[in-house]
Amino acid sequence: MRLIAWLVVLASCCLVLAQEKPVSELEKLQAATVEARKAAAADPTIKNAESKPVVVYLIEQKRRRLSSIAGLRQRIEKHQADKNQENLLPILKEQLAELERKPLDQVSFDLAYGYPPTTGLVGYSKKVRLIENNSDGKSIILVDNTALVIEGLGTSQYPSGKFFNVEKAILVGAQGSDQLFQGTMKKSYAATLVDLEAVLKIPNRPKVPGMLRLNLRERRDEPAAGLKVIERSIEWQVSETAIIVCDMWDDHHCKIAAQRVGVMAPRMNHVLTAARDRGVMIIHAPSETMNLYAGTLFRTRIERAKPAQPPVPIERRCVRDPNREPATLPVDTQLDCDDAELGPVVRFHTRQHAGLDIIGFDGISDSGQEIYNFCQQEGIKNIVLMGAHTNYCIVNRSFGIRQMARVGMNVVLARDLTDALYDPREPPFVSHARGTEIVVEHIEKYLCPSILSVDLTHVVSGSDGPVASK
Repeated sequence: MRLIAWLVVLASCCLVLAQEKPVSELEKLQAATVEARKAAAADPTIKNAESKPVVVYLIEQKRRRLSSIAGLRQRIEKHQADKNQENLLPILKEQLAELERKPLDQVSFDLAYGYPPTTGLVGYSKKVRLIENNSDGKSIILVDNTALVIEGLGTSQYPSGKFFNVEKAILVGAQGSDQLFQGTMKKSYAATLVDLEAVLKIPNRPKVPGMLRLNLRERRDEPAAGLKVIERSIEWQVSETAIIVCDMWDDHHCKIAAQRVGVMAPRMNHVLTAARDRGVMIIHAPSETMNLYAGTLFRTRIERAKPAQPPVPIERRCVRDPNREPATLPVDTQLDCDDAELGPVVRFHTRQHAGLDIIGFDGISDSGQEIYNFCQQEGIKNIVLMGAHTNYCIVNRSFGIRQMARVGMNVVLARDLTDALYDPREPPFVSHARGTEIVVEHIEKYLCPSILSVDLTHVVSGSDGPVASK
Protein backbone atom coordinates (compact mmCIF):
# COMPACT_ATOMS: atom_id res chain seq x y z
CA MET A 1 0.00 0.00 0.00
CA ARG A 2 2.83 2.39 0.88
CA LEU A 3 4.40 1.78 -2.55
CA ILE A 4 1.09 2.51 -4.25
CA ALA A 5 0.74 5.74 -2.25
CA TRP A 6 4.20 6.87 -3.29
CA LEU A 7 3.40 6.08 -6.92
CA VAL A 8 0.24 8.18 -6.68
CA VAL A 9 2.22 11.11 -5.22
CA LEU A 10 4.89 10.76 -7.89
CA ALA A 11 2.28 10.67 -10.66
CA SER A 12 0.62 13.81 -9.23
CA CYS A 13 3.95 15.64 -9.14
CA CYS A 14 4.69 14.64 -12.73
CA LEU A 15 1.25 15.90 -13.78
CA VAL A 16 1.83 19.26 -12.08
CA LEU A 17 5.25 19.58 -13.71
CA ALA A 18 3.80 18.72 -17.09
CA GLN A 19 1.16 21.41 -16.68
CA GLU A 20 3.69 24.11 -15.74
CA LYS A 21 4.19 26.72 -18.41
CA PRO A 22 7.58 26.32 -20.10
CA VAL A 23 10.00 29.17 -19.49
CA SER A 24 10.29 31.31 -22.62
CA GLU A 25 13.53 32.62 -24.06
CA LEU A 26 12.43 36.15 -23.12
CA GLU A 27 11.86 35.13 -19.49
CA LYS A 28 15.29 33.49 -19.40
CA LEU A 29 16.88 36.68 -20.70
CA GLN A 30 15.02 38.80 -18.16
CA ALA A 31 16.34 36.61 -15.35
CA ALA A 32 19.84 36.66 -16.87
CA THR A 33 19.74 40.46 -17.07
CA VAL A 34 18.96 40.75 -13.35
CA GLU A 35 21.91 38.53 -12.42
CA ALA A 36 24.23 40.25 -14.89
CA ARG A 37 23.35 43.68 -13.48
CA LYS A 38 24.26 42.49 -9.97
CA ALA A 39 27.59 41.19 -11.26
CA ALA A 40 28.30 44.45 -13.10
CA ALA A 41 27.52 46.51 -10.00
CA ALA A 42 30.04 44.44 -8.04
CA ASP A 43 32.71 44.65 -10.76
CA PRO A 44 32.16 47.72 -13.00
CA THR A 45 35.63 47.77 -14.59
CA ILE A 46 35.69 47.35 -18.36
CA LYS A 47 38.80 45.76 -19.79
CA ASN A 48 37.48 43.81 -22.77
CA ALA A 49 34.33 42.53 -24.43
CA GLU A 50 33.85 39.91 -21.69
CA SER A 51 33.78 42.45 -18.84
CA LYS A 52 30.64 42.44 -16.67
CA PRO A 53 29.08 45.75 -17.84
CA VAL A 54 29.55 44.78 -21.48
CA VAL A 55 27.86 41.42 -20.84
CA VAL A 56 24.86 43.29 -19.36
CA TYR A 57 24.68 45.52 -22.42
CA LEU A 58 24.71 42.57 -24.84
CA ILE A 59 22.09 40.61 -22.88
CA GLU A 60 19.89 43.72 -22.65
CA GLN A 61 20.10 44.31 -26.40
CA LYS A 62 18.98 40.74 -27.08
CA ARG A 63 16.18 40.96 -24.52
CA ARG A 64 14.84 44.21 -25.99
CA ARG A 65 14.81 42.80 -29.49
CA LEU A 66 12.97 39.64 -28.40
CA SER A 67 10.47 41.78 -26.49
CA SER A 68 9.87 43.97 -29.56
CA ILE A 69 9.46 40.91 -31.80
CA ALA A 70 6.95 39.37 -29.39
CA GLY A 71 5.00 42.64 -29.22
CA LEU A 72 4.84 42.98 -33.01
CA ARG A 73 3.67 39.39 -33.41
CA GLN A 74 0.88 39.98 -30.90
CA ARG A 75 -0.22 43.11 -32.76
CA ILE A 76 -0.20 41.26 -36.10
CA GLU A 77 -2.29 38.43 -34.63
CA LYS A 78 -4.74 40.94 -33.14
CA HIS A 79 -5.09 43.01 -36.34
CA GLN A 80 -5.61 39.94 -38.53
CA ALA A 81 -8.96 39.45 -36.82
CA ASP A 82 -9.98 43.10 -37.23
CA LYS A 83 -11.00 44.24 -40.70
CA ASN A 84 -10.63 47.90 -39.70
CA GLN A 85 -6.92 47.29 -39.09
CA GLU A 86 -6.15 45.31 -42.26
CA ASN A 87 -4.22 48.13 -43.96
CA LEU A 88 -1.84 48.24 -40.98
CA LEU A 89 -0.78 44.59 -41.36
CA PRO A 90 1.75 45.09 -44.20
CA ILE A 91 3.49 47.82 -42.19
CA LEU A 92 3.66 45.66 -39.06
CA LYS A 93 4.93 42.66 -41.01
CA GLU A 94 7.61 44.80 -42.66
CA GLN A 95 8.68 46.11 -39.24
CA LEU A 96 8.84 42.55 -37.92
CA ALA A 97 10.94 41.34 -40.85
CA GLU A 98 13.33 44.27 -40.49
CA LEU A 99 13.71 43.65 -36.77
CA GLU A 100 14.36 39.93 -37.25
CA ARG A 101 17.08 40.47 -39.83
CA LYS A 102 18.77 43.38 -38.05
CA PRO A 103 21.97 42.24 -36.31
CA LEU A 104 22.46 42.85 -32.62
CA ASP A 105 24.72 45.69 -31.53
CA GLN A 106 28.39 44.77 -31.60
CA VAL A 107 30.80 45.74 -28.85
CA SER A 108 34.50 46.15 -29.41
CA PHE A 109 37.23 48.35 -27.99
CA ASP A 110 38.76 49.19 -31.35
CA LEU A 111 39.84 52.62 -32.62
CA ALA A 112 36.35 53.89 -31.89
CA TYR A 113 34.92 55.60 -34.94
CA GLY A 114 38.34 56.15 -36.48
CA TYR A 115 39.67 58.54 -33.86
CA PRO A 116 43.25 57.34 -33.22
CA PRO A 117 44.17 57.17 -29.52
CA THR A 118 47.13 59.53 -29.86
CA THR A 119 47.05 60.25 -26.14
CA GLY A 120 46.46 56.63 -25.22
CA LEU A 121 42.81 57.39 -24.60
CA VAL A 122 39.75 56.92 -26.81
CA GLY A 123 36.01 57.62 -26.74
CA TYR A 124 33.73 54.72 -27.60
CA SER A 125 30.00 54.13 -27.79
CA LYS A 126 27.06 54.11 -30.15
CA LYS A 127 25.21 56.27 -27.63
CA VAL A 128 27.72 58.92 -26.58
CA ARG A 129 30.94 59.76 -28.37
CA LEU A 130 33.42 62.59 -28.61
CA ILE A 131 33.37 64.53 -31.89
CA GLU A 132 36.22 66.96 -31.31
CA ASN A 133 37.96 69.26 -28.87
CA ASN A 134 37.82 72.88 -30.02
CA SER A 135 40.72 75.28 -29.86
CA ASP A 136 38.78 77.43 -27.38
CA GLY A 137 38.79 74.62 -24.84
CA LYS A 138 35.25 73.36 -25.50
CA SER A 139 34.40 69.78 -26.47
CA ILE A 140 31.68 68.57 -28.82
CA ILE A 141 30.13 65.19 -28.14
CA LEU A 142 27.27 63.35 -29.78
CA VAL A 143 24.46 62.02 -27.56
CA ASP A 144 21.79 60.01 -29.37
CA ASN A 145 22.49 61.99 -32.56
CA THR A 146 22.32 65.33 -30.74
CA ALA A 147 25.53 67.37 -30.71
CA LEU A 148 26.29 69.04 -27.37
CA VAL A 149 29.01 71.55 -26.59
CA ILE A 150 30.34 71.15 -23.06
CA GLU A 151 33.29 72.36 -21.05
CA GLY A 152 36.56 71.08 -22.46
CA LEU A 153 37.40 67.49 -21.66
CA GLY A 154 41.01 67.99 -22.70
CA THR A 155 42.86 64.86 -23.69
CA SER A 156 42.80 63.05 -20.37
CA GLN A 157 39.27 61.67 -20.29
CA TYR A 158 36.58 61.17 -22.88
CA PRO A 159 33.04 60.34 -21.73
CA SER A 160 31.69 57.59 -23.90
CA GLY A 161 28.80 55.31 -23.34
CA LYS A 162 25.30 55.12 -21.97
CA PHE A 163 24.91 51.48 -21.05
CA PHE A 164 21.71 49.55 -20.28
CA ASN A 165 19.57 52.60 -19.46
CA VAL A 166 21.77 53.55 -16.52
CA GLU A 167 22.89 57.16 -16.57
CA LYS A 168 26.54 56.24 -16.77
CA ALA A 169 29.38 57.05 -19.11
CA ILE A 170 32.50 55.06 -19.85
CA LEU A 171 35.76 56.68 -18.96
CA VAL A 172 38.21 55.00 -21.29
CA GLY A 173 41.76 54.87 -20.03
CA ALA A 174 45.15 53.85 -21.31
CA GLN A 175 45.60 51.25 -24.03
CA GLY A 176 45.98 47.68 -22.81
CA SER A 177 46.96 44.47 -24.49
CA ASP A 178 45.16 43.38 -27.66
CA GLN A 179 42.09 41.19 -27.10
CA LEU A 180 40.58 38.45 -29.23
CA PHE A 181 37.04 39.50 -30.18
CA GLN A 182 34.90 37.54 -32.67
CA GLY A 183 37.96 35.90 -34.18
CA THR A 184 39.96 39.11 -34.63
CA MET A 185 42.58 40.72 -32.44
CA LYS A 186 41.35 44.16 -31.36
CA LYS A 187 43.01 46.98 -29.49
CA SER A 188 41.60 47.32 -25.98
CA TYR A 189 41.54 50.06 -23.36
CA ALA A 190 41.00 49.89 -19.63
CA ALA A 191 37.78 51.64 -18.62
CA THR A 192 35.44 52.26 -15.70
CA LEU A 193 31.85 53.45 -15.43
CA VAL A 194 31.45 57.07 -14.34
CA ASP A 195 28.48 59.35 -13.73
CA LEU A 196 27.17 60.76 -16.99
CA GLU A 197 25.26 63.54 -15.22
CA ALA A 198 28.57 64.99 -14.04
CA VAL A 199 29.56 65.44 -17.68
CA LEU A 200 26.29 66.09 -19.50
CA LYS A 201 24.14 68.71 -17.83
CA ILE A 202 20.86 69.29 -19.64
CA PRO A 203 19.89 72.96 -19.09
CA ASN A 204 16.40 73.48 -17.70
CA ARG A 205 14.14 76.51 -17.89
CA PRO A 206 15.39 79.38 -15.72
CA LYS A 207 12.99 80.33 -12.94
CA VAL A 208 11.94 83.95 -13.39
CA PRO A 209 9.45 86.19 -11.54
CA GLY A 210 5.98 86.78 -12.89
CA MET A 211 2.41 86.14 -11.85
CA LEU A 212 -0.38 84.82 -14.09
CA ARG A 213 -3.87 85.94 -13.19
CA LEU A 214 -6.26 83.21 -14.31
CA ASN A 215 -10.00 83.78 -14.56
CA LEU A 216 -11.48 80.40 -13.63
CA ARG A 217 -14.88 79.12 -14.63
CA GLU A 218 -16.42 76.16 -12.81
CA ARG A 219 -19.86 74.73 -12.07
CA ARG A 220 -21.33 73.73 -8.73
CA ASP A 221 -24.60 72.37 -7.48
CA GLU A 222 -25.97 74.69 -4.80
CA PRO A 223 -28.99 73.62 -2.70
CA ALA A 224 -30.96 76.81 -3.28
CA ALA A 225 -29.91 77.83 -6.79
CA GLY A 226 -29.22 74.48 -8.43
CA LEU A 227 -26.36 74.28 -10.92
CA LYS A 228 -24.48 77.54 -10.83
CA VAL A 229 -21.64 78.90 -12.95
CA ILE A 230 -18.96 80.38 -10.70
CA GLU A 231 -16.20 82.64 -11.91
CA ARG A 232 -13.23 83.58 -9.76
CA SER A 233 -9.60 84.64 -10.18
CA ILE A 234 -6.43 83.03 -8.89
CA GLU A 235 -2.76 83.87 -9.35
CA TRP A 236 -0.06 81.38 -10.32
CA GLN A 237 3.69 81.94 -10.40
CA VAL A 238 5.06 81.36 -13.91
CA SER A 239 7.99 79.46 -12.36
CA GLU A 240 5.51 76.97 -10.85
CA THR A 241 3.39 76.53 -13.99
CA ALA A 242 3.54 74.18 -16.99
CA ILE A 243 1.37 73.84 -20.09
CA ILE A 244 0.85 70.29 -21.38
CA VAL A 245 0.01 70.14 -25.09
CA CYS A 246 -1.98 66.93 -25.51
CA ASP A 247 -1.98 64.90 -28.75
CA MET A 248 -1.88 67.72 -31.28
CA TRP A 249 -0.96 65.21 -33.98
CA ASP A 250 -0.07 65.76 -37.61
CA ASP A 251 -2.95 63.54 -38.79
CA HIS A 252 -5.92 61.53 -37.56
CA HIS A 253 -8.24 58.82 -38.85
CA CYS A 254 -11.06 61.36 -38.55
CA LYS A 255 -10.15 63.85 -41.25
CA ILE A 256 -12.41 66.65 -40.06
CA ALA A 257 -10.85 66.29 -36.58
CA ALA A 258 -7.40 66.60 -38.19
CA GLN A 259 -8.61 69.71 -40.03
CA ARG A 260 -9.75 71.29 -36.77
CA VAL A 261 -6.36 70.61 -35.21
CA GLY A 262 -4.74 72.32 -38.19
CA VAL A 263 -6.89 75.41 -37.62
CA MET A 264 -6.25 75.38 -33.86
CA ALA A 265 -2.45 74.93 -34.13
CA PRO A 266 -1.53 78.53 -35.16
CA ARG A 267 -3.69 80.01 -32.38
CA MET A 268 -2.16 77.59 -29.87
CA ASN A 269 1.36 78.36 -31.07
CA HIS A 270 0.74 82.07 -30.45
CA VAL A 271 -0.33 81.36 -26.86
CA LEU A 272 2.57 78.97 -26.23
CA THR A 273 5.06 81.53 -27.52
CA ALA A 274 3.71 84.24 -25.23
CA ALA A 275 3.59 81.92 -22.21
CA ARG A 276 7.08 80.55 -22.91
CA ASP A 277 8.49 84.08 -23.21
CA ARG A 278 7.07 84.88 -19.78
CA GLY A 279 8.66 81.87 -18.09
CA VAL A 280 6.00 79.14 -18.29
CA MET A 281 7.26 75.58 -18.94
CA ILE A 282 5.93 74.01 -22.17
CA ILE A 283 5.60 70.19 -22.30
CA HIS A 284 4.64 68.68 -25.65
CA ALA A 285 2.84 65.34 -25.32
CA PRO A 286 2.15 63.89 -28.79
CA SER A 287 1.45 60.35 -27.58
CA GLU A 288 2.91 57.31 -29.36
CA THR A 289 5.52 59.35 -31.28
CA MET A 290 8.37 59.42 -28.74
CA ASN A 291 10.67 57.39 -31.04
CA LEU A 292 10.84 60.39 -33.39
CA TYR A 293 12.09 62.68 -30.62
CA ALA A 294 14.45 60.20 -28.91
CA GLY A 295 17.84 61.71 -28.17
CA THR A 296 16.78 65.34 -28.56
CA LEU A 297 17.38 67.74 -25.70
CA PHE A 298 13.61 68.26 -25.39
CA ARG A 299 13.02 64.54 -24.82
CA THR A 300 16.11 63.98 -22.68
CA ARG A 301 15.20 66.93 -20.44
CA ILE A 302 12.07 65.11 -19.22
CA GLU A 303 13.53 61.59 -19.28
CA ARG A 304 16.38 62.52 -16.96
CA ALA A 305 14.27 64.10 -14.26
CA LYS A 306 14.90 62.67 -10.81
CA PRO A 307 12.40 59.87 -10.03
CA ALA A 308 9.60 60.90 -7.65
CA GLN A 309 7.01 58.82 -5.82
CA PRO A 310 3.44 60.02 -6.55
CA PRO A 311 0.81 59.86 -3.78
CA VAL A 312 -1.29 57.47 -5.91
CA PRO A 313 -0.22 55.17 -8.77
CA ILE A 314 -0.01 56.85 -12.17
CA GLU A 315 -2.12 54.79 -14.54
CA ARG A 316 -1.52 54.47 -18.25
CA ARG A 317 -5.19 55.34 -18.78
CA CYS A 318 -6.92 57.17 -15.93
CA VAL A 319 -10.58 56.33 -16.46
CA ARG A 320 -13.67 57.83 -14.85
CA ASP A 321 -14.46 56.88 -11.26
CA PRO A 322 -18.24 56.29 -11.36
CA ASN A 323 -18.49 56.98 -7.63
CA ARG A 324 -17.24 60.55 -8.09
CA GLU A 325 -18.00 61.37 -11.70
CA PRO A 326 -21.11 60.40 -13.71
CA ALA A 327 -20.98 59.50 -17.37
CA THR A 328 -20.63 62.46 -19.67
CA LEU A 329 -22.28 63.49 -22.88
CA PRO A 330 -21.58 63.22 -25.76
CA VAL A 331 -21.94 59.48 -25.39
CA ASP A 332 -18.66 57.64 -25.96
CA THR A 333 -19.54 55.39 -28.90
CA GLN A 334 -17.61 53.78 -31.73
CA LEU A 335 -19.10 56.33 -34.13
CA ASP A 336 -17.47 59.47 -32.74
CA CYS A 337 -16.15 61.00 -35.97
CA ASP A 338 -18.28 63.47 -37.91
CA ASP A 339 -16.75 62.71 -41.30
CA ALA A 340 -19.51 62.16 -43.84
CA GLU A 341 -17.93 58.80 -44.62
CA LEU A 342 -15.64 57.26 -42.01
CA GLY A 343 -12.42 55.75 -43.32
CA PRO A 344 -10.33 53.05 -41.64
CA VAL A 345 -9.92 53.67 -37.90
CA VAL A 346 -6.14 53.19 -37.74
CA ARG A 347 -3.19 55.24 -36.60
CA PHE A 348 -2.30 58.00 -39.06
CA HIS A 349 -0.26 60.26 -36.78
CA THR A 350 3.54 60.20 -36.79
CA ARG A 351 4.51 63.34 -34.87
CA GLN A 352 3.23 66.60 -33.40
CA HIS A 353 1.59 69.06 -35.77
CA ALA A 354 4.20 71.11 -37.62
CA GLY A 355 2.36 74.31 -36.71
CA LEU A 356 3.55 74.05 -33.10
CA ASP A 357 7.13 75.09 -32.36
CA ILE A 358 9.23 72.89 -30.07
CA ILE A 359 12.05 75.15 -28.99
CA GLY A 360 14.14 76.57 -26.14
CA PHE A 361 13.64 74.85 -22.80
CA ASP A 362 10.53 72.92 -23.92
CA GLY A 363 10.12 69.26 -22.97
CA ILE A 364 8.64 66.23 -24.72
CA SER A 365 6.99 63.24 -23.04
CA ASP A 366 3.84 61.13 -23.24
CA SER A 367 4.43 59.54 -19.82
CA GLY A 368 2.53 60.74 -16.78
CA GLN A 369 5.27 59.41 -14.50
CA GLU A 370 8.03 61.23 -16.40
CA ILE A 371 6.06 64.47 -16.36
CA TYR A 372 5.33 64.09 -12.64
CA ASN A 373 9.04 63.47 -11.99
CA PHE A 374 9.98 66.61 -13.90
CA CYS A 375 7.37 68.76 -12.17
CA GLN A 376 8.53 67.61 -8.74
CA GLN A 377 12.14 68.25 -9.66
CA GLU A 378 11.43 71.74 -11.02
CA GLY A 379 8.93 72.83 -8.37
CA ILE A 380 5.98 72.92 -10.78
CA LYS A 381 2.61 72.80 -8.99
CA ASN A 382 0.23 74.10 -11.67
CA ILE A 383 -0.80 72.42 -14.93
CA VAL A 384 -2.72 73.84 -17.90
CA LEU A 385 -4.07 71.23 -20.34
CA MET A 386 -4.82 72.05 -23.96
CA GLY A 387 -5.12 70.03 -27.15
CA ALA A 388 -7.17 67.08 -28.36
CA HIS A 389 -9.45 65.38 -27.77
CA THR A 390 -11.39 66.77 -24.81
CA ASN A 391 -13.52 63.70 -24.09
CA TYR A 392 -10.70 61.21 -24.65
CA CYS A 393 -7.02 62.01 -24.18
CA ILE A 394 -7.41 65.32 -22.33
CA VAL A 395 -9.17 63.56 -19.44
CA ASN A 396 -7.86 59.98 -19.75
CA ARG A 397 -4.13 60.13 -20.50
CA SER A 398 -1.57 59.38 -17.79
CA PHE A 399 -0.73 63.11 -17.95
CA GLY A 400 -4.36 64.18 -18.41
CA ILE A 401 -6.72 66.11 -16.18
CA ARG A 402 -7.90 63.21 -13.98
CA GLN A 403 -4.43 61.83 -13.27
CA MET A 404 -2.73 65.18 -12.69
CA ALA A 405 -5.48 66.17 -10.26
CA ARG A 406 -5.22 62.84 -8.42
CA VAL A 407 -1.48 63.29 -7.82
CA GLY A 408 -2.12 66.70 -6.26
CA MET A 409 -1.41 69.15 -9.08
CA ASN A 410 -3.51 72.29 -9.57
CA VAL A 411 -5.12 71.72 -12.97
CA VAL A 412 -7.10 73.88 -15.40
CA LEU A 413 -8.32 73.35 -18.97
CA ALA A 414 -7.80 75.96 -21.69
CA ARG A 415 -11.35 75.66 -23.02
CA ASP A 416 -10.78 77.65 -26.22
CA LEU A 417 -7.82 75.49 -27.27
CA THR A 418 -9.39 72.05 -27.17
CA ASP A 419 -11.74 69.98 -29.32
CA ALA A 420 -13.89 66.92 -28.65
CA LEU A 421 -14.25 63.88 -30.87
CA TYR A 422 -17.99 63.84 -31.42
CA ASP A 423 -20.47 63.04 -34.19
CA PRO A 424 -23.78 64.98 -34.18
CA ARG A 425 -25.49 61.80 -35.42
CA GLU A 426 -25.02 60.42 -31.88
CA PRO A 427 -26.56 61.53 -28.55
CA PRO A 428 -27.21 64.24 -27.51
CA PHE A 429 -27.72 65.16 -31.22
CA VAL A 430 -26.24 68.64 -31.11
CA SER A 431 -23.68 70.40 -33.28
CA HIS A 432 -20.03 69.45 -32.96
CA ALA A 433 -19.23 72.82 -31.37
CA ARG A 434 -21.98 72.37 -28.79
CA GLY A 435 -20.80 68.81 -28.15
CA THR A 436 -17.35 70.12 -27.22
CA GLU A 437 -18.95 72.73 -24.95
CA ILE A 438 -20.92 70.01 -23.16
CA VAL A 439 -17.71 68.09 -22.45
CA VAL A 440 -16.07 71.27 -21.14
CA GLU A 441 -19.07 71.89 -18.88
CA HIS A 442 -18.77 68.36 -17.50
CA ILE A 443 -15.07 68.94 -16.76
CA GLU A 444 -15.87 72.26 -15.04
CA LYS A 445 -18.40 70.55 -12.77
CA TYR A 446 -16.61 67.32 -11.87
CA LEU A 447 -12.88 67.60 -12.64
CA CYS A 448 -11.30 71.06 -12.78
CA PRO A 449 -11.98 74.70 -13.73
CA SER A 450 -11.41 76.08 -17.22
CA ILE A 451 -9.79 79.29 -18.44
CA LEU A 452 -9.45 81.21 -21.67
CA SER A 453 -5.96 80.94 -23.13
CA VAL A 454 -5.51 84.72 -23.27
CA ASP A 455 -4.83 84.54 -19.51
CA LEU A 456 -1.55 82.75 -20.34
CA THR A 457 -0.23 85.49 -22.62
CA HIS A 458 0.51 88.19 -20.04
CA VAL A 459 1.45 88.58 -16.40
CA VAL A 460 0.26 90.89 -13.65
CA SER A 461 1.83 94.29 -14.21
CA GLY A 462 5.00 94.72 -12.14
CA SER A 463 5.13 91.09 -11.01
CA ASP A 464 7.93 90.18 -13.42
CA GLY A 465 10.74 92.25 -11.93
CA PRO A 466 13.46 93.20 -12.40
CA VAL A 467 15.01 91.61 -9.32
CA ALA A 468 18.34 91.98 -7.60
CA SER A 469 21.14 89.90 -9.09
CA LYS A 470 21.39 86.39 -7.69
